[in-house]
Amino acid sequence: MRNEWKSVVPGYLLIVVGGLLLFIIMVFFVLPPAMESVAWRLPENYEFLSRRLLEKGETERARGILQAAVRKRPWDFRPLGLLGNLLLKEGAREQGIASLVKASEIAFSDTTYPRMLNPAHREKLADLYFTLALEMDAATRDQPEIFFYTYSSLLDSRWQEKTGEAFEKMINGRDLSPNQMLEAGRFYSLTPMPPPRKFSGSPFPAPRPFSPGTDPSAIPGDFTPLAGPEQIIEQKNLEKLEEWNAFFQSGHVKYELTRERDVDTTLWISAWGTEAFGIYPVIDFLVDEKRTALIYVSSGERHLYPVPVSLPAGRHTLTIRYPNDGGYPRFSGKGEIAGLRQDRNLYIGGIYLQNSPRKGK
Repeated sequence: MRNEWKSVVPGYLLIVVGGLLLFIIMVFFVLPPAMESVAWRLPENYEFLSRRLLEKGETERARGILQAAVRKRPWDFRPLGLLGNLLLKEGAREQGIASLVKASEIAFSDTTYPRMLNPAHREKLADLYFTLALEMDAATRDQPEIFFYTYSSLLDSRWQEKTGEAFEKMINGRDLSPNQMLEAGRFYSLTPMPPPRKFSGSPFPAPRPFSPGTDPSAIPGDFTPLAGPEQIIEQKNLEKLEEWNAFFQSGHVKYELTRERDVDTTLWISAWGTEAFGIYPVIDFLVDEKRTALIYVSSGERHLYPVPVSLPAGRHTLTIRYPNDGGYPRFSGKGEIAGLRQDRNLYIGGIYLQNSPRKGK
């Protein structure tokens, strides 16, 4: 019997040692290349793969990975944002900014559940909007996208200091246009950042409140209606309520009007909104299909929000676009959605013209 064990034990040891060696070979030599090969075929891994390639200096392959991810993930702003940053580093400024602009449009709809619960997601959103405003030089060039500085600070408070530096540079560098004044006022009113000493106490143009529950036609006497229900020629997802038009999901409304003379003034949009994840509705305001202003409807109270514009005599379209609908669901004890604890919505009363002339640059 003892002799039999002597002959069997070496056989078992050989099997164990062989199995161990095979395990080591599989874990350290076979599986990693196989898993990496699979990973390179998954568009979901675009961020990791492009970063690895850039670390190796393989810029062209990294660009190809990101371009493939853009095609396969049209709902995802991140590959467009990464591609835009890469193009900017390569000196393709126009293409890079165009990619960031497309990313920003998609990102508007990505401020909802569940991703807004993730601080890293909010950080990526803030980084995208700040980078776009910076690369467009929106503050110096007085473009509507100057709002993206403020928006980045609302998405992630860590961007407030950077945004404050951008506004301080703008304020100290020149006399401000009405649009620059509006955005500076919005930033300093919505964040704890103090305005520069040079600008402290300056009369910022600001939204004008009017009594909650008031019929939207009961606007202060120095305003006259410019565009309302009668001028609507196109709409998507606009709900007609008793006194207000409402967007309960992203959509737009387009007005058409004719002016007999040139107008260089401030339009006022009557609106209010509800927030989700600390973010209120954004109005993307277009005149003749061109972005003219980005308005942050920062209150649940009725306000008149100013928009400096120039309208030559003739026919024009005014479009209010609501791009950033979102909500935070409430769950039942069974884990089923039982309503919304937070629901971002936009309410519109109309567009008004202030009778007094606009002052400013």
